Amino acid sequence: GSDTHVQFNDGGSTFGGNAGFTYDKTAQKMYSRSYYTNITDSGNITSSVTLDLDQSNFHQVTLSGNPITINVANADIGQRFIIRLKQDNTGSRTVNWFSTISWPGGGPPTLSTSTGVADLLGFVATASNEYDGFLMVSGIIN
Repeated sequence: GSDTHVQFNDGGSTFGGNAGFTYDKTAQKMYSRSYYTNITDSGNITSSVTLDLDQSNFHQVTLSGNPITINVANADIGQRFIIRLKQDNTGSRTVNWFSTISWPGGGPPTLSTSTGVADLLGFVATASNEYDGFLMVSGIIN
């Protein structure tokens, strides 16, 4: 397809349209009712990674060390995001999660440990630096 450019000429702080989007000029962010996002692949991580939610709502991490500390940055309240965790060729890698996640049952889910297998986890930012987290699917064989 071709690129589409939208120009905003209003004098206010926000602008919306019937196409299902809103632009917040102050925050310099575009919000959409229905959209897709590119997958941001952080590659092989051996110790820690910070996932920038301004870059994407879908992040992929290959676990290549033990434990891996995962942090997030730039979450907006109400923002939904997915993290795909893949075990490397060693497997049995573990994760230290960013703080203030409310998990079903009170603790993080058990991740797949087999080599090359992936899990998808979903999150919702419920307040500033507070999240609901849940396991979407585990044991994805690549």
